[in-house]
Amino acid sequence: MDYNVRNETVDFDNLIIEIYDAALTRKWGRVLATCNQVFQADKTFLLLRDLVNEREVALRIKVQEEAAHDPEALASLSSLSVFKPLFLKLHEGDIFDTSEKVFRDQKDAPTFIEQILSPLNAEKMLGALLMRDARYEAYLGVCRAEQNDDFSTFEHVAFKRLVPHFIRAARFFRDEEVFRQQRHLAQGLYDHIKTAFVVCNSKLEVQAYNVQAESYFTESGVLAVKNRKLAFSASSQQSRFSDKVSECLREAGLGVGSEKVFVIDDHVDKIEIFHIHKLGSQAEGERREAMVVVNIQSRIKPDWKNVQSCYALNKKEVLIARMLYKDTPYSDISVAVNLPESEVKEHVHRILKAVNVRNEEALIGKLSMFATSSLSGVE
Repeated sequence: MDYNVRNETVDFDNLIIEIYDAALTRKWGRVLATCNQVFQADKTFLLLRDLVNEREVALRIKVQEEAAHDPEALASLSSLSVFKPLFLKLHEGDIFDTSEKVFRDQKDAPTFIEQILSPLNAEKMLGALLMRDARYEAYLGVCRAEQNDDFSTFEHVAFKRLVPHFIRAARFFRDEEVFRQQRHLAQGLYDHIKTAFVVCNSKLEVQAYNVQAESYFTESGVLAVKNRKLAFSASSQQSRFSDKVSECLREAGLGVGSEKVFVIDDHVDKIEIFHIHKLGSQAEGERREAMVVVNIQSRIKPDWKNVQSCYALNKKEVLIARMLYKDTPYSDISVAVNLPESEVKEHVHRILKAVNVRNEEALIGKLSMFATSSLSGVE
């Protein structure tokens, strides 16, 4: 997504990928230069400390006017000890603004202002904890000179948007070697890490998958990887799935944030659900073909006759519940039951109330308890 910052367009997707690369290589200069563009700050700094060897690994300061480099400022920033009273109180992802009263009232604030902000000719700092583990801790900050205005709303929003990606980059840095080799896929993979997933292109050529997907390929009998391509057991399923992937990529190319759901309901006792998303972003300058991330779920097929009897649902409500169980979008449910989406939502609300759950995720969990070994239900 692009943001316009004082007539400068910033591509956050590319910046996030650069952050991933920086987490791997610890070359933060380009990232900080882009951050400086985003924040239009007097100074942007990053401090990365090696805790094992007790030394600073990297220190980068970007100043709008190159002549403003100050050896005294560098000396002060290079000592993490003056940061510790304030920063080590933060949790991962916390953000603080030194211009706020809550900071000024802290007992460590005067020392912090004297040793850190004053040498930087600044009175205000927007800072956040980026990463902390057994080996490293890192901090990002943006300083404001006394004569400048406080941080703008945009800077607060942008900073909060960037910090989670820095944290994810840090976690990515600590993950398995396979993800280090496939870092251009990291954005999409992390969005879907909780379930089995596979990354493929429009030709269904596999680029990566996780251990959960590997188990699924071995056990399901529905989908496998053959000659590095996704292969369904039925040719009709292969064709329909390929069409869904192409449709997802085509709509995403038009700027539509589209998710496609592909369902296999041919089995007696289970339903296979495939969520298809376009891979979020790729590194700048890398001309790679478009790819999708496919999340895979297997759900036990409920005994719908038992569900209807237990919760006193009518036939239309059971039909809607069956479609919700397959992650069917409201727009498709609306067409199937010949009702406006607003009325579909009213039916869903009544179903949730009847089953005594708060949301659709809990509903699916409750319905999965009505397992059956034979297909029975309300048609």
